[in-house]
Amino acid sequence: MSLLRANIIALTGIVAIGHAFAAGRSVVPVPGTGLVVTTPAGWVLNSRITNAAGTVVHFELPHPKEGAYPAHPGLEIEVLAGGRRPAGLADYFSKQFTSRFEPFVLKPRRIFAGRYEAVEYAYREIVVGDLVGGGAAISSPLVHVVVVKRSNSFFRCQLYAEPSHYKVHRAAPLQLCTSIDTEHRVRSNNSFKPKPLRGSA
Repeated sequence: MSLLRANIIALTGIVAIGHAFAAGRSVVPVPGTGLVVTTPAGWVLNSRITNAAGTVVHFELPHPKEGAYPAHPGLEIEVLAGGRRPAGLADYFSKQFTSRFEPFVLKPRRIFAGRYEAVEYAYREIVVGDLVGGGAAISSPLVHVVVVKRSNSFFRCQLYAEPSHYKVHRAAPLQLCTSIDTEHRVRSNNSFKPKPLRGSA
């Protein structure tokens, strides 16, 4: 095999891996759980964004972005632990919870993420930013959340998007939570794909 042909084959392999990653087929560990998720199609891991506890994994659309803040729209999965851990999915239907986000874009509803019970809801967030030279800019991004219970653990998958990007990406949190699986099963099954969606938004 000529050196040129070997280089072309190697480059083709690298490009194929890059396309697979950009198409959302990369498998990413969920910190501290022994579980992994499959990145939804069209998204890539955002390794620049981390939190001190290391319990959140961030994803973004594959476009250039600089700085320490996630690009929009953004997608993440969080292990709900400590004070963020609910007693159960019923917590998301309590008046104490729902009064924080009324009126909802999508009221809390029970669904399934694969074969696991989950809750899905969406709300509009009001963000006020300061403008150079004074004044304020107000934006109203949408937050779409799926919380799934697996065994005795809770996972929150969340999309954060401006209204113009919301509709096309609103299924991403459910897709992300549905893809949660064990690392062993993913490694032992080369044809692994996320479980079929049920209760899709």
